[in-house]
Amino acid sequence: MGRLREGLPRGGWIDAGLGPHTFSRVDQKLHNYILFEHHMNLPVFQEPVMALDCWEHAFMIDYGIKKADYLDAFFKNVNWKVAEERLAKYSKHVR
Repeated sequence: MGRLREGLPRGGWIDAGLGPHTFSRVDQKLHNYILFEHHMNLPVFQEPVMALDCWEHAFMIDYGIKKADYLDAFFKNVNWKVAEERLAKYSKHVR
């Protein structure tokens, strides 16, 4: 995880493709999004696979400025079975 965090954008709902990962009901493909605003340019017709909120409000109370610790905790607490099931479900539809 350490190398992955290097050079990541600050803030946003995504850090370098860490989510939201979605399956598009329109083009039947998997997508990764970087969203810098919670209320603008949201992808539509998507089924979520995984999402990660990296705005400061998501981690500052518990982790202060230690965003890396927040990311480590997030990935330790992901229900990987559910994420894998969602990915498998949507991957079989990918064209």
